[in-house]
Amino acid sequence: MVYQHFVNRDALLLALVEIGHERLRLRMAEAVRDVTDSDLRLIEAARCYVAFAAGSPHLYRLMNDTFVDAEERFRAATPVIELVVGLVATWAANQGIAVRDPLQTCELARGMLHGVAGLGQLGPVGSPRAVQLAEQGMQALTLVWRTRPDLA
Repeated sequence: MVYQHFVNRDALLLALVEIGHERLRLRMAEAVRDVTDSDLRLIEAARCYVAFAAGSPHLYRLMNDTFVDAEERFRAATPVIELVVGLVATWAANQGIAVRDPLQTCELARGMLHGVAGLGQLGPVGSPRAVQLAEQGMQALTLVWRTRPDLA
């Protein structure tokens, strides 16, 4: 029945990945919408990312799994990446820091958050602790970027 709407399995999985990234983007945008402090905006986005992974573990896993071509996954993630790049750019401007490579800076943050989200799937760590770790991780990154702007 579902293949009446999709050409094949790959097209179905890609559609789910796109939906997942759009949901994540909307939730992150909502989480930071009324936050004016650029540090807190990054922290809220980080917390939201990990909370999304915990709240939709199967969808999150699919969004990052190799079932879908890497280039297609990157394309689907682009709106989320652009949101985070914008948050980092605003933060950097407020700090008087010139970010060399905004995409690389975003990838570093996303890599950290993806790892923390994975830890949240482990029983001993769990979701609430993972959200706290995301906050700590983002605070650590911004501290490093402040003290070593060449790494931002």
